[in-house]
Amino acid sequence: MIRVMLVEDEPAVLNGLIKTMSFLETAKIVATAYNGQEALEALESSRPDLIITDIKMPIMMGLELIRQVNIKYPDTICVLLSGYSEFEYAREALRLKVFDYMLKPVPIEKLTEVLQLVEKTVYEKTKGNARETIQKLVNSTENLISPASLLPKQYSYYYLVHICAGPISIPSLDLIFPDLEYWTEASILNHILDLFDNQQAIVVPGKISNEKWLLFGIDAQTIELVQKIMRRLMAHFSALNYPVTLSLSESFGDLQYISRHARKIREYAFKNIVIGKARILLHSEQDQKPEHVILSQQEELLLKRAAEKNAYSSVCETLKDIFDKWKRNAVTENLCDYSIKNIFTILMNDKDMQADQQAVNDLFYEIDIVVSSAGNYQELYEGAEQLVKSFLFGDRDSNNTLNIQQNVDKIEAYIMKHFAEPISSDNLSEIFGYNPIYLTSTFCRMKGISPNKLIKKVRVEKAKTLLLEHPNMLLKDIAQVV
Repeated sequence: MIRVMLVEDEPAVLNGLIKTMSFLETAKIVATAYNGQEALEALESSRPDLIITDIKMPIMMGLELIRQVNIKYPDTICVLLSGYSEFEYAREALRLKVFDYMLKPVPIEKLTEVLQLVEKTVYEKTKGNARETIQKLVNSTENLISPASLLPKQYSYYYLVHICAGPISIPSLDLIFPDLEYWTEASILNHILDLFDNQQAIVVPGKISNEKWLLFGIDAQTIELVQKIMRRLMAHFSALNYPVTLSLSESFGDLQYISRHARKIREYAFKNIVIGKARILLHSEQDQKPEHVILSQQEELLLKRAAEKNAYSSVCETLKDIFDKWKRNAVTENLCDYSIKNIFTILMNDKDMQADQQAVNDLFYEIDIVVSSAGNYQELYEGAEQLVKSFLFGDRDSNNTLNIQQNVDKIEAYIMKHFAEPISSDNLSEIFGYNPIYLTSTFCRMKGISPNKLIKKVRVEKAKTLLLEHPNMLLKDIAQVV
């Protein structure tokens, strides 16, 4: 519903407009005035979305009022109302960018049409501003308070949904997160928004590339409706062939504290997302506690013995058994990260690496990459296996380090030569014989950028060069080249 100010010096006309608009659901009259000067004085307190003003009035005429409004309240829409259809008024109205021009007496059909167009315009403008505000609030590390309403229409109850594709990555690792092309397509937002009425939902990006936030409002707090929305969302994402976790907040009635709800639900998601498993998480549920031992004494003993014997294959076999157990028991990503670091701490004790703090820091950084990049437990195991090989069984000596550096240089050279072709981390892993996660993490550690990010960067730079060298070249032709 839009907020309207009526400015008219003839009481009969003013009362007629008030009566007509009382039958319309699209608008609410928040102020009236008999001339432009009164209207300006009332603007600060009433803050209308729309001003419908007569042209000829005492003290200050309608056109002068619109000039002042354009300067002081540029977002306010103005519609002229007049008994004159003279060309000079119409020309001046166009110059002042008046939204519409209505002749008295105004038919209800014309008034309804104008109000509907204004409502649509106000909605689009408000929603754009709301999206920016919401994105800032939900991704803040502080409990920020919004000073104004965020959705164009107000609802009795609101819900936040944290949408996460795959593991929930650590923000500092965002640059090396394997690109999920489907996730960056704008159409995914449209698919989500199609589930709702136009004024009911807003979707914004999360802190990192594999996160989105959905805010929606409803007038009746029925759990059946909320469940239906969550099921339809999950049904949509299930077609993407990648695990997506939907974390639903508790209902809340005050949008000012949306930042607080976002922090709670993201922390809850971080504790409960399971690698490779699509899930719906309800914030009202308790954090899941493992009903089994993450790492048994027997498994610790097997790892120590294998490390003592320098038996790479035995370490990997034990790791495979442990990871298979985690998969069966749906161990959360958070626990996987903690447990893998514990496993490597055990192995490093026997490899006498604890004294090398830089090596430990590098290893734990690589573990974060492996866990936050794995789409399933098999990828998690393959990434951990590569770390065992590179950090604990010889790949970190000078010769092997040189060999890895040479291979990374070859990968970079391949990208520079074939950037226009459809290549990805998976393609590169097949060509050069590395696990995709290990390839991404190693390439990033040595080059400071992931392979996929480098591909995009090279394509953009090539497109810029072509535009400079061939200014008349069509964009579609440039796209085919890069």
